[in-house]
Amino acid sequence: MSASSDQRTALYSRIFIAIYTILMTPIGGAILFCVNLRNTGRLKSIPFVMLGAMVFEYFHLQMILHNHTGRTDVIFVPSLIFAFLLSFPVWRLLLRGIPPYKLLPAWVPLIIMAIVWLGIIAYFNI
Repeated sequence: MSASSDQRTALYSRIFIAIYTILMTPIGGAILFCVNLRNTGRLKSIPFVMLGAMVFEYFHLQMILHNHTGRTDVIFVPSLIFAFLLSFPVWRLLLRGIPPYKLLPAWVPLIIMAIVWLGIIAYFNI
């Protein structure tokens, strides 16, 4: 069987989604998770995942804006929590029973992440 005839569904891995969530906010991880939902035909779950990520990120942003102590854990701990939730209980609930899958290449999300972070760094260094 050649690589081009591989009919397995292509998904982003749990680990990649978790890392992306930590580095690019819960919304970034939720977008990748929703790509997995789309690729498995579970379209009805996409609005709930995105709504959950936006609500979570709203409260996360409120925590950051009201952080007058300068503690960095306020930035990273909520992202770690969301990464764990998305990669384990939500994955098990919404992607239960998927057959073996092939990995989607991570290049496009990594390029987007690099552009965003370079833009942020450039903006704050001006």
